[in-house]
Amino acid sequence: MAGQSEKKRLKKASTFIIYASAFFSIFSYTLWINEWNELYVLHRCFNIVLFFIFKYFLSSPFGSAEPSKRMEKMEKKKNKVVYKTVY
Repeated sequence: MAGQSEKKRLKKASTFIIYASAFFSIFSYTLWINEWNELYVLHRCFNIVLFFIFKYFLSSPFGSAEPSKRMEKMEKKKNKVVYKTVY
């Protein structure tokens, strides 16, 4: 059981690293721009849009805490049924 939860945790961490590296590499470009000009504002808007795309459409780890809890509860219910039939 501990091995499965460890695999889930590693999978979540790897997907978070993939999304975060793409997201923050775009943020790092804004550090080169020192003035408040149109490009800076446009770039900030672009970063915000990408954040919401990652959060809602690609089901990134930022917003997927609740479905994983539901899956763990379902898994526990399945295990309980299996243990009852075995014993």
